[in-house]
Amino acid sequence: MPGTSSYLVPLRTVIRTPITAALAVSLVTAPAALALSPTIAWAEPQVQTQSEATPDKVETVWVYADATGQVSSVEVEAKLANRGGATTLTDESDLTDIEATTPGASVSRNASGALTWTCDGGEVAYEGSSQKEPPLQVRVSYLLDGRPVSPTELLGASGRVTIRYDYENSSRGTTRVNGYSERVFTPFLAITGMSLDPERFTNVSVTNGRIMEESGSLVVVGYALPGLQESLGSDLDDLDVPDFFEVSADVIDFKLGKTLTLVTPDLLSDLDEGELDLGEVTEAMDAMHEAMAALEGGAGQLADGLDRLKAGADAVDAGMAEFEGSFAQMGDASALTEGATQLTDLVNQLEAGTAQAAQGASALSAGLGQIQQGIGEASSSAGNLAEGIGDIAALVRSANEGLGAIANGVSTSRQAALDAIDDARQGVASAADAVSSDEVGDAAEAARAAAAAYEAAAGEASGLAAQAQAAQEAKATLDAIDTEGMTPEQVAAIEAAQAQLGEVSSGPLTNYASTAEGAADALDAAAERLDAAGTSLGEASDALDDARTAVEGIAADTSTVSGRLEGAAGGLDQASAGASSLQGGLAGAAGALGDASGSAADLSSGMGQMSSGITQHKGSVADLAAALSTLGQSLPAAAEGISALHQGTAALAQGMGAAATGADQLASGISQFDEEGVSRLADELDSRIGGLGDRIDAISGAARDYDNFSGVADGQTSSVRLIYQVDAIE
Repeated sequence: MPGTSSYLVPLRTVIRTPITAALAVSLVTAPAALALSPTIAWAEPQVQTQSEATPDKVETVWVYADATGQVSSVEVEAKLANRGGATTLTDESDLTDIEATTPGASVSRNASGALTWTCDGGEVAYEGSSQKEPPLQVRVSYLLDGRPVSPTELLGASGRVTIRYDYENSSRGTTRVNGYSERVFTPFLAITGMSLDPERFTNVSVTNGRIMEESGSLVVVGYALPGLQESLGSDLDDLDVPDFFEVSADVIDFKLGKTLTLVTPDLLSDLDEGELDLGEVTEAMDAMHEAMAALEGGAGQLADGLDRLKAGADAVDAGMAEFEGSFAQMGDASALTEGATQLTDLVNQLEAGTAQAAQGASALSAGLGQIQQGIGEASSSAGNLAEGIGDIAALVRSANEGLGAIANGVSTSRQAALDAIDDARQGVASAADAVSSDEVGDAAEAARAAAAAYEAAAGEASGLAAQAQAAQEAKATLDAIDTEGMTPEQVAAIEAAQAQLGEVSSGPLTNYASTAEGAADALDAAAERLDAAGTSLGEASDALDDARTAVEGIAADTSTVSGRLEGAAGGLDQASAGASSLQGGLAGAAGALGDASGSAADLSSGMGQMSSGITQHKGSVADLAAALSTLGQSLPAAAEGISALHQGTAALAQGMGAAATGADQLASGISQFDEEGVSRLADELDSRIGGLGDRIDAISGAARDYDNFSGVADGQTSSVRLIYQVDAIE
């Protein structure tokens, strides 16, 4: 073979060793294109024995080409193994100019073209020439600053240079895939190596390759798998398997040495469908179907749950709206603080009022006792008056009888009549004097004073009843306070005030006011009767005066005077009866005043106890007022918090509605995705995987079938690699 540059020796040493899949991967630093599919993995590690690594015949085909890749000659190196130490070896070859390179070996060809090598029990190596076209064509093109140039134009030039290697695979066959005939190429792996002078080449970049430092040079290694993309078919056209190699650099005074390209079919020769774990793909698709079913069910459950949550969120929002409205009705902080101040003032007023009421009730009890004593004395005088008026009535009737006697004998009885009339007049005068005396007048005045006192007591009792009613209203205000959120001390203070105010009742005071008004009316009637008695006596006195005048000028007719005297006697009887009635009324009034005095004493005692109780709980009410004031001051912040909370619940309800709608859409979308996506993907992948297995079998078979270039004897194992040497530009 022609000589090579020194930098190619390490690469050529590698090339002369059998190329396995592992070695090829290591040479190209595991190109991503070798991963045929993310779901395909080697089922078991590859195990190879020494006998398998050394076939019966190994061929190295040297393809020599110019700088553009145009082939000039093909030379083949062959080596025959002799494991049994035979003296002769059988071979098949269509090479010409065969020469043994093993000393002492010789060859002969029979009529059928078979070769017989005579050897000394060792292996046989030979070389020869071939006129056959290599299975892979390498095309090399050049760009200088973006324009195509020939190798001769490029020599000595400077600028941005791009060198591209395109590999065309002409070794193809056919296979059956999914019932159809498909074209399959022999899966050649092409590895190109070149050495670049770092003083000439800078800013180097590589497409489908690697850059390495080697003996002071930049060694660039590119790789390609021409024809594999088409062999895999359109089902895996997204793999983008490379079929070219390209290197670019900034160059000064361009010059390039020879390049070598290793081509081998061994990379995929051991790959078949049985060694691929395609079951994982099926299992993955089954799991995907199950997951989609579970996801679909879960999405439905999520939608149902979110619908329920939305209903709950709406209920919460409605409740918050109602609570916010109720809270707003409580008024602002100033109203509550003012109410607390009014409550404190009311308690202070109630304390002072009950103390005053206790004092007034005590004074009323004492005054009613005095009035009762005076009315008792007036009742006794009214009894005496009734007896005196009765006596006067008897005198008037006696005078009337005397007038009758006068009628029988005026002349003889006139003086006696006058005397009788005078006696009657004196009795009437005495009675009138008794009626208008200070004792009876004092009784009338006492009755009127008692009536006025009862009127005043009734008014004060009405006032106390109003204050008791105010206390009951204050208790109703305390009863309406919501103690939730208050401290235990505040709650206890409110309950104590409620209990104390609950003891105040306006009923007894109202009844007492009614009784006092009745007593006042009775006393006024008694005073009017005393006045009526005086009036009757005056009328009797007038009648006696008229009678005396009439007697003095008496004529025969005395019947008129007698009638008037009888009328006067009747009037005196009425006055006596009125005095007796007055005595009974005054006695009843005295009894009523005694009862009223006792009630006033009881009222005074009760008011005193109430005043003491209010004083005792005044501090608790003050604490309650302070708590209400504090609560009032916190109302604005609480109102803002409640408003913010309401806004939050409204947003929550809105968000839950959107989430529920989204969940429904998600469930619908998952169902649609399952039908239009996953199921279709499963069907598509199933069809692809089914075809992929056939293709892999065909590709691996094509790799195994291409085991020689010039021929191999029956029953022999063989392997072949091709080395393309492209001329230097220098």
